[in-house]
Amino acid sequence: MKKKKTEEITEQPKLDARIYHGLQPVIDTVATFARLCHQWVYVTDIERHTFLYISNLPGATFGTDSKILISSGYSTIMDRIVPNEQAMYNNITHALSEKLGSLDAQQLKNVSFSFSITSMVLDQPRLLQHMVSPLVNHDDGKPWIVLTMLSTSMHKEAGHLQCRLDDHTMEYDFEEQKWLPSDKKKHLTTSERNMLIYAARGYTIDEISKLMYRSVDTVKMYRRRIFSKLGVNNISEAIFHAVQQNLL
Repeated sequence: MKKKKTEEITEQPKLDARIYHGLQPVIDTVATFARLCHQWVYVTDIERHTFLYISNLPGATFGTDSKILISSGYSTIMDRIVPNEQAMYNNITHALSEKLGSLDAQQLKNVSFSFSITSMVLDQPRLLQHMVSPLVNHDDGKPWIVLTMLSTSMHKEAGHLQCRLDDHTMEYDFEEQKWLPSDKKKHLTTSERNMLIYAARGYTIDEISKLMYRSVDTVKMYRRRIFSKLGVNNISEAIFHAVQQNLL
């Protein structure tokens, strides 16, 4: 007797071709990327406040049926943000919208944003890093569909809204409510960068010293300088911030 085939509760809906003509291949490509990389990925219509895709991972759906999350739009996401950070989240989305609206078509192809916010994931609060970039723009260049990737944040608190455009980084000042040039980007030396790359691959200090033909004390000195430059306290934070600031 054949078992009845059941539909996965996380199956993504087909896009309405009248509104999203030609976008299904784009969404399918994003879905393939999400499956291969096991990333928490969202594709959002920022005009209609509608989710077009959410990856099939419990963290990405905040423990909710993804169909419910897709159909309910932004309201469920807001409900998951811890109460004392909802005003900050509104501030972030407003700042993002204003910044996107100020960019021309070429800049929109090269811009990305990041911020951290605390949300309830499987009934536990987690500080999440959001990486956001335009995916599809209107013919007039205005942003329409955006791609968001979520991961566990290495920051210690919410906020840290940044805009990266080509080689320039700006940070949003929540008190002044304006974008300011970031002075946090530091340049690593070749030796510091190599040390951090080896650390990211899981090598110990002793192993790194052999790979770099440097003494253990010298490698430890590289590590201290990296921590000082990036303003971090451990190697995991250093790797995270180096990746975020395109230092590797």
